[in-house]
Amino acid sequence: MCWCPAADLRWVKVGRHKVGTVLAMEHTTLSRDTPWTEALVRDARELGFDSVNVDLIYGLPRQTPESFERTVRQVALLRPDRIALYGYAHLPARFKPQRCIVSADLPSATDRLGMLGQALAGFVGHGYPYIGMDHFALPGDSLAQAKRQGRLHRNFQGYSTQPDCDLIGLGVSAISRIGAICAPTAAGSGFPG
Repeated sequence: MCWCPAADLRWVKVGRHKVGTVLAMEHTTLSRDTPWTEALVRDARELGFDSVNVDLIYGLPRQTPESFERTVRQVALLRPDRIALYGYAHLPARFKPQRCIVSADLPSATDRLGMLGQALAGFVGHGYPYIGMDHFALPGDSLAQAKRQGRLHRNFQGYSTQPDCDLIGLGVSAISRIGAICAPTAAGSGFPG
């Protein structure tokens, strides 16, 4: 088992573990995420988390329809309970780290649309019902059950089985919501990236 914050969170009854990942991207250093992602999902299962979620991004630099098809297959084989699928937003004027990305390395609009279609077909084909907009869940997951029962809700984080609740986010890009107040993790908070 690898060390991960999940082991420290189980004792406070945190039941859902979310993993952001990039898989199957040869020619980039991001391909190293594959064993790390597999280890995080495995560890969350071994630690007894109620649910494991994986977030994916399509439209990343040097991502191709072929590499993303492999990513979809890899994630589906990991069998997370939920999958969120997001399109990469290239906004270098707003996000300074994106300024070093070469625009020519970004997939074309046609390729991005193809990746989205591949993901929809791939996850549904691997037994993940489409929840809506950007979410998939295994049929036994509470999100899929809520959709079937007509009690699905949407909040600033995505789909939810609860109409309104407090959320404490931990991590470098986390957002917390308590009551009517939403707050991102403070810059320089010491969370590892």
